[in-house]
Amino acid sequence: MNTKYQRKAFSIQDCVTCFTLTFAIAATSCATNQTEGGAFPHATRIDFEANDGEVAIRLEPWQQSIRVSGRGGVVLAMIHSRGDHLIVADGEGRTLWRIEPPGPAHSRFRVTSPGALRPAFEVQREPDGDLEVYDESGRRISIAKHRSYGYKVVSGEGEELGSIRERPGKISIRDASGTTYLSTRGVLPVEAVAFLVIEALPIEAAVGLSVAVAFWSPPSQVF
Repeated sequence: MNTKYQRKAFSIQDCVTCFTLTFAIAATSCATNQTEGGAFPHATRIDFEANDGEVAIRLEPWQQSIRVSGRGGVVLAMIHSRGDHLIVADGEGRTLWRIEPPGPAHSRFRVTSPGALRPAFEVQREPDGDLEVYDESGRRISIAKHRSYGYKVVSGEGEELGSIRERPGKISIRDASGTTYLSTRGVLPVEAVAFLVIEALPIEAAVGLSVAVAFWSPPSQVF
């Protein structure tokens, strides 16, 4: 991975095993169960549970945005719609990423850091359902391969990173050995979950892409 992204490059498994992370603590206000229209009209709370039954990651509507929190209510990211793009901020409101959807001018999701002239990451959805992730140099760093059961995720070199398995009423995330470490009964596209397994993506970028695929309704959405 490019070293300039390593500071925020926690894996999803870090969220499963750690109770405190180096992010701001969540506010204690009560969250609503659903957004009031806007860019996320169908968003509902999604809980990803670890093997101990505790919520390791939660996506939930928060006013007109989506709040992403980990164990103990630690805010991992706040995701806001800004017209034709999303802004991913940390728990203290600092902008980390800008996410643009595919549109007439390009066929990929683009993830750009503040002030950058070119995307740090791009996601291409292939006709067969595969999701290919590229870094800023154009190198393919990961592929989520569409399978009958969900997705198999591999690195750019072909190393298996894990899989997402969907069955009625449940989606499970498994590591490369086949052990389930996260699961959800929330209703969301299985391809939205695939980003959470891609270790090359910083966690805030991964959850931003998950929200973009699961809940966002931008004007130019064609993904």
